[in-house]
Amino acid sequence: MKSNILYTIILIFTTTYCFGQFSISNGLTIPVGSFANVEEGAANPGYQIALSYDYKLNPKYGISTGILLGINTLKDNSENLFNERILNSSFTPVSPWSYALIEVGAYVRLTDNLKFKGLITGGHFATPVYDFISETITFNGGTITGGGSSTSTTFGIGLDLKVEYSIGKFYIGSSFLYANPEFEIIDRNPNRQVFSNIAFNVGYKF
Repeated sequence: MKSNILYTIILIFTTTYCFGQFSISNGLTIPVGSFANVEEGAANPGYQIALSYDYKLNPKYGISTGILLGINTLKDNSENLFNERILNSSFTPVSPWSYALIEVGAYVRLTDNLKFKGLITGGHFATPVYDFISETITFNGGTITGGGSSTSTTFGIGLDLKVEYSIGKFYIGSSFLYANPEFEIIDRNPNRQVFSNIAFNVGYKF
């Protein structure tokens, strides 16, 4: 019985290895659109890392899955993001925008070296952590100053489009990530924040 289970595991692993491929990549991300606008996202260029698994269905088409992690730092004047939205408060950002996503989709091999992927993403998005100071007017005309830290996390779904060019075991690529998750901390109607990055990656295939 144990031998049969072992043989089954070996068969599954061998089949997966023969028809599938793991890869890892990392690179620079450039925010575009409202995500880079100082009054909307105030995002600076960031960094992302991806672990991918591609399974070949035939010589041209296949299934692609992966995990994508990324951050975008904020512009120097990004405290304006929330100052005007919450009365009598002053905010200072202390961490970047961030995301941790699972990706599922398909790929098509355009040439022997060139591959295009279309992936649906879903996972964790987080606003920057903001330290804030607030002032409250008391009944006798004095003020009470308080403060703390504030952030918001949420689940969101998006789209990731990738182009990869292989050079032996290595590859270079570019991708476009778009998502529009909803956050409680953002005082807009609707209270959503666009994440839109163009990435330039270098990767290695195992």
